[in-house]
Amino acid sequence: MSQLDQINKDINKTLDNISRINGEINEYAKKTTEILDQQSEKLDKIEKSVNVTDEKITNANHTIDKIIVDKKKGFFNGIAIGATTTGIGLTIGAFATGNIPLGIVSLAMTGIIGGGAAIINKIM
Repeated sequence: MSQLDQINKDINKTLDNISRINGEINEYAKKTTEILDQQSEKLDKIEKSVNVTDEKITNANHTIDKIIVDKKKGFFNGIAIGATTTGIGLTIGAFATGNIPLGIVSLAMTGIIGGGAAIINKIM
C-alpha cells in the first residue's frame, strides 16, 4: 500500500468517526428536544393551575374585603342607631319637660348623626 493510499485510508477513517459522532450528537439533540417538549407541556399545565389558583385567591380576597366592609358597616350602623335612639329619647324628654333649647339641639344632633350615617354608608 502506498503512502497516498494510507493517507486516504486515514482520512476516510477520520471522516467515518466524525460522521458517527455527528450521528450521536444528532440523537442527543433529538432526545433533548423531546425532553424539552415534555417539560414545556408540564410547564403549561403548571401555568394553568397557577392561573386557576390565582383567580381563586383573587376571588377570596374580594370576598374577605366585602366581609370586612360589611362588618365595619354593621358596627358603625349599630353605633349610629344607638346614638340616634338616644338622641330621639333625649329630644322627646327635653320637649316633654319644656326644655325647648335642649330639645332643638338634641333634634339637630340626632339629624346630623342619622344623615352622617347615611352618607358614610354610601361611601363605604
